[in-house]
Amino acid sequence: MSMPFKREILSLLDEVSPDTCAIGACNTVVNESGRLSGHNTDWRGAMDALQEAGVHVPGHALVLGAGGAARALIFGLREAGWIVEIAARNLDAARVIAADFDLPRPHSANFQFMPGIDLLVNATPNTDLPDGFLAPGRFPDLEAVFDVVFNPSRTLLCDQAERLGLISVPGWLMLLHQALHQFTLYTGLEAPAGAMREALLAHLR
Repeated sequence: MSMPFKREILSLLDEVSPDTCAIGACNTVVNESGRLSGHNTDWRGAMDALQEAGVHVPGHALVLGAGGAARALIFGLREAGWIVEIAARNLDAARVIAADFDLPRPHSANFQFMPGIDLLVNATPNTDLPDGFLAPGRFPDLEAVFDVVFNPSRTLLCDQAERLGLISVPGWLMLLHQALHQFTLYTGLEAPAGAMREALLAHLR
C-alpha cells in the first residue's frame, strides 16, 4: 500500500500499469524479485462495489474531492460510461484533475443545487457531512450515493441516503473489492472473498 503517497510514489517505481499512469495515483506496489511495479486497485474495487450494490446503468455522477481516491473513481466511472463532474474545497487541485480527465470546470464545495446527478460519490475522508446534505431540493434526480469512507462501516451520508430510499454504497465494500484485486496481484491466486469479507467486517466499527 502506498497511502498517503499515491502520487509521489510513481517516480520511484520500475514499472507502472497503464491504468495507474492514466489515473496518476498508485495504491499497490508489487515487489517481483526487487523490481517494483505499481498498480491501482481502487478504481476496480469501486466499480465492483457499485455493481454489487445494484448500480448498473451509467448516468451522470458528481465526485466530491480532489485527491487520489477521486482520481481513481473518476477514471473508473468514465471507463464504465458515466458522465462525470467534480466538486471540491481545493479548487486548484480540482482544476488539475478536470484538465487531466477532460472534465467540465469543477464546482466549489459550497454548491446549493445540482440537478441531473444520478450518483453522488464522496471521495474525501470527510465523515461529518451535515445531516440534510442530500436534501431532495439539492439533488432532485439523485438515485445512488457512494461514500468511500469505510470506517465507520455505516456513515452519516449512507444513513441519509437510505432514509431517502436511495441506493447506498458503503466504503467498506470498495475496500473489500480492491483488496481482493490486491490479493491476486500479490499472490497470483484467486482471493478468498468470503473469508476476507468476514474478517474486514469484524474489524470495522
